[in-house]
Amino acid sequence: DVRFGEWYHDGNVDIVAAKVVFGELNEIRTEIAISSVLRHHPNIVGCCGIFPGVENITLLFPFYSGGCLTQIISDKNLHISPARCLSLALDIAEGMKYLHSLNILHRDLKCDNLLIDYLGRVGVCDFGLSRVVVSKMTMSVG
Repeated sequence: DVRFGEWYHDGNVDIVAAKVVFGELNEIRTEIAISSVLRHHPNIVGCCGIFPGVENITLLFPFYSGGCLTQIISDKNLHISPARCLSLALDIAEGMKYLHSLNILHRDLKCDNLLIDYLGRVGVCDFGLSRVVVSKMTMSVG
């Protein structure tokens, strides 16, 4: 369940998307942990606030006014130039590169989870299926 509203904090007002999650805290602990550390990359939609309730938890995310990539590619009246396609692909690649640099696997990358901000940049979102991987490096000689 996602709602939109204004968030007043530190003397500022931001328009946010509020994702209301029902269920056990243990079930969404990973999403909360991953979302809350991913705030400082232009191609990642990171969590900017967490509000626990009695029966739910509300996660606040920056509002992306351009909608999701699904909406853009399904609009029959919208022509997407090859240059714009390349720009979108590079944004997605940069976001995924950043996640992988932190050993985070998204595991649900799809057009619905790619949001467009007011500048036209893509942000990767929805870390509900994501996992942090501890890599074991192996090396063979010979």
